[in-house]
This record gives sequence, structure tokens and C-alpha cells, in this order.
Amino acid sequence: MIEIKETDFRNLYLNTKKIDPKIQANLRKNLKKAAKNVVPDIQRAVLEIPSDHRSDIHARKPVGMGLRASIAASMKVAVKAAKKKSGVFIRVDRKMFVALSQRSGKKPEKLPKYLDGTIKRWKHPVFGHEMDKPEKWPTQPSHPFFGRTIYKHRPEFMREVEKAVVQAFEELDKKTI
Repeated sequence: MIEIKETDFRNLYLNTKKIDPKIQANLRKNLKKAAKNVVPDIQRAVLEIPSDHRSDIHARKPVGMGLRASIAASMKVAVKAAKKKSGVFIRVDRKMFVALSQRSGKKPEKLPKYLDGTIKRWKHPVFGHEMDKPEKWPTQPSHPFFGRTIYKHRPEFMREVEKAVVQAFEELDKKTI
């Protein structure tokens, strides 16, 4: 298996467009396909996180999707070639997440990072229970799911990326002959 450096990937990706935009489109399609094979496992992992949902307000109507379901539904795959970051990215689309979950309060788009443990401290108010006293808010445990799930797929993903890059080089070779 070959190791592809970020700068080499960026140069290949950007130069394929200069030679033939179809080659870049094929490369992007193959890379996204490789990453999309991982997404269902990430969605399953987030949906399997245990929930200790107890509400004192039984007549309350749920607003939007729950946290886990909205994270799972907001997964996106992107291929980027920028100076700061280049590669294939699997992420939670912030706008979609906020729209699906209908979360209110400060920074609802950070909830996926809290759940995954990327942001360590996660305290939240519970409606009707000392909401004005942050020191008494319960602490929510994190459940790392994102990186662990992706890492399990690393060997097969690397093989698919290698195939996509080799195919792009072959297409470039045909164009330059």
C-alpha cells in the first residue's frame, strides 16, 4: 500500500482538472464512493450510543429529531483540495444538523463534538430543574464513535483510495500520450 501525502494529493487533484475535468470528476467520484462505504457504520455507531432519556414532562411534544438521529442523518462526504486541508472528509453537516435537530441555545452545532468527546466538558440544563444554576447541571458522558469507527475501515479505505489515484494516473497517462 502506498502512502499519499496531503500535498501530493492536492497537486494531483488540482492538476487533473487542468488536463481534463472528467478525470478529476472520476477521481472525486471514486474517492467519495470509498468514504461513503464507511458512513453507514458511523451512523450505526452513533445510533447505538445509549440514551438515558427520562423526562418529567410526559405531555411534551418532541421538537425535531433526537441528537443521535440528527447526527446520523447529517453525515456528509466531501473531497477537498485546499492549501490548509486536502483529502477526503466525512463530517456532520452543521447546517443540516441544526435544522434537523431544532436545538436551541448556544452553539447547538457543537453537540456532535460533545457526544464524540472532541470537546470534553459537556454540561446541560434540564428543563424545569435549576436551569439558571449551571453548577448544578448534569454532566453528560461522551461516547467516542467517529474516529474509532473510521479507523476500523482504514485498510479497505486506503486500498480504495490507492485504486482511485492509480486510475487517475492511468487516465492522465492516456491524455498525455
